[in-house]
Amino acid sequence: LDGCRQISDVGLEAVAKLRALNLLTLAGCLRITDHGVAALSALHCLNHLDISACSSITDAGLDSLSALPLTYLDVTYCERVSEVAVGHIRARNPSLHVRQLDAR
Repeated sequence: LDGCRQISDVGLEAVAKLRALNLLTLAGCLRITDHGVAALSALHCLNHLDISACSSITDAGLDSLSALPLTYLDVTYCERVSEVAVGHIRARNPSLHVRQLDAR
């Protein structure tokens, strides 16, 4: 769904029903918020998530992903996601590789 500007939180609720999904790229999906990201917490097989340039996602959205078995997370240009939130999700999942670049 990379760059799909029409996908919203409602669309992510539908995606979250794909329980065996293990890789999801949502880069540049600007209509996604913390609510939509929270729906992804139902994807217990998800290990690769790219939410880069999703400017409406905050620390709360990232926190909702902490129970997932993620091994890769891209939060590049997620300007509302703090270093503290990234540190918390890393602490809960030491094998997680996080890509985080910021334009600030």
